[in-house]
Amino acid sequence: MSQGSNIVFSNVSDTLNIHGIDKTSDGLITVNFDSTVFQITAPKQLSIQSVIENSTDNSITNTNLDNDDNSIIKTYPYFLAHPYKRALEENDAFKRLHLLKECF
Repeated sequence: MSQGSNIVFSNVSDTLNIHGIDKTSDGLITVNFDSTVFQITAPKQLSIQSVIENSTDNSITNTNLDNDDNSIIKTYPYFLAHPYKRALEENDAFKRLHLLKECF
């Protein structure tokens, strides 16, 4: 991807980017793509609240993530990064499949 074609997702109210799993959003999102700005308004579907993750019996706590996995989790927008990370940690194949479907 060239320098000029980066996609940046940010929250409208505070203009902070929402890339990564530790971000919040009120559901009003600006997408900056190739110097073109789009606004997405979907508070019920895209609002993100800060969550303290608790380990469950079904999750793998010592997941070995490679560089690509870490890059996705830290730089992709929350609504992609969070289900991706949870899918990597999930033991149950059915739940993992549904989490990956959420990413798609």
